[in-house]
Amino acid sequence: MNPMPVIVNELGQVDNTVVDLRGDDQFRELVRLLERRGYRTERIEKILGGDFPA
Repeated sequence: MNPMPVIVNELGQVDNTVVDLRGDDQFRELVRLLERRGYRTERIEKILGGDFPA
């Protein structure tokens, strides 16, 4: 597994923004990152738009 890159902003603070979510696997990567941060499946589904009416 590749470690997440550590990015430091101009103030010397760690920036936790996601650097690259482009391409075919962007949503799978987003789900993986959210799971790694402890988000539950139900919350991830809402973040990805699962709470919008069809």
